[in-house]
Parts: sequence; structure tokens; C-alpha cells
Amino acid sequence: MLMLALGCAMNLAEMRSARVLEGGEWQLTQVNSVVVPSAAVARSIDPARELLGELGEDDELSAQEREVVLGGLTAVALSSPGYGTYLDAAVGLGHGFDLSARVGNGSYSVQARRSLLPPRKHPWHLSAGLRVGYSSGGAWLGVLDLANTALSVSSLRRLDLSAHAAAGRDFGEWGKLWWGPRLQASPYRMQLDASRIGLDPQTSTGTLGWAGGFVGGGIGWRWVHFCGELTVLGAWGRTQAYGSEYSVSGVVLAPHWGVQVTL
Repeated sequence: MLMLALGCAMNLAEMRSARVLEGGEWQLTQVNSVVVPSAAVARSIDPARELLGELGEDDELSAQEREVVLGGLTAVALSSPGYGTYLDAAVGLGHGFDLSARVGNGSYSVQARRSLLPPRKHPWHLSAGLRVGYSSGGAWLGVLDLANTALSVSSLRRLDLSAHAAAGRDFGEWGKLWWGPRLQASPYRMQLDASRIGLDPQTSTGTLGWAGGFVGGGIGWRWVHFCGELTVLGAWGRTQAYGSEYSVSGVVLAPHWGVQVTL
């Protein structure tokens, strides 16, 4: 039900082990990501779906019904549940640093990481990184066909600022395991169009936040590994639209998987 809410998911994956790449080393990762929205979003969208399903072409919603519909669809638009796919390319810079760039689903980001352990050969690794991302474009609210005409997001601009630390271990050439905390803040500006239910376009702005952690691993041989990761975050944030305030707070689950090539 909720997995069909949007055509793309917010980028919450790390999908890289705690080991910082050595100078001149390259890594390419194809990431598939699913974002399961918070309970607050789930509670908001179900009544909206029911109202929209019963809405005929000539029917009008009451003020209270409009608030229910707008609350549900606005929360979905901001929390960005759904499925997404990304491509991440990283290169080792030497001196304990690496740099990566990620693109996919209308979002773009760069990340810098630093190794926190001395440069010696050992199976354990510890690193920290900062990522800056930007998302743009419209959003398809396909909870129901009617939902897309009830409320459309004609413009979405979101800046994603995140920090993480990762610890982990390599198991020879065949496996790797990593885990760590993650923080993210996302200021946004969104243009909403609810003309289908008799309201003029409106702009909504605010900041969303996430805090939690992730655990992941990879299995393969030498240069190629199949990787998986689970991110669990507490989300907080409220947005104002059409005279009402809506919550997107709660717990967000995001499983990720993909293939990683290291050269």
C-alpha cells in the first residue's frame, strides 16, 4: 500500500564498509533502496485514501475532509517512501581520505570520509564522513490515481546534510561487516497544488531531521561483493500547508542492497 506512494525514495543509505579506500583505489556501487515511512505518515494516509476513493468528479470535500486529505498526502510527499536506485562512485585520495559521488532518482550528493585508525594492515576499521545532497523535481503521489489529481507536488527542493561514523571488519577477501550511527537534517521548499479539491497552489517550507543507525555487510570474492544494509532512523519534523500543521515524526525503516566493485 504505502510502498507505492512515491516513485522514488529518499537517499538514506551508506552502503559502504568502514574501510576508507587507499590512494588510487576505486569503488563503484549500484544501490537499491526502499524507504518504509513512519507510523505518523501511515496514520495520515489511510483516511486520505478512503476519502479520495469515494470522491466523485462533481463532489466537494468539506473543510475537515480537505484537512484529512492534505495532511496525508503532504506527509507522504515529504517523507518520500517508496523504491529508488542510485549509482555511487568513490575514489581513495590517500592520507586516510576518500571521496564519493552519488546520483539517482533526481538526487545528487557528494561525501568525504576520513579513517580514524592509523594506516596499518588489520581487519578492523573505523571512519567518519560528511555528505551533502540535493534533491529536485516533482513527486508523483500515486497512492490512488485520484490522489495525483487531488494534490500534486509541482516543485520540490531539498538539501540533505548528513554525518555518520562507521566501525567494521573485513574477513579476508570474501566478506565485510559494518555498523554505525547516522544523523541527517533536510531543509526543504515544496510547491503544492490542490486545485482538484478547490484550493490554490501554496508553498511549504521547513526542516526534517533523522537520527539513528545502520548495519550492513557484503559477501563475494576479491573485487565483487553483494552488499546489504538496514537503516533504522527516528524521524522528526512538522510542516504547515493550507492553514494546518502536519507531523512526519516516527520510526523510518530503510533496507538497501546492491552490487559493489572495488578496483
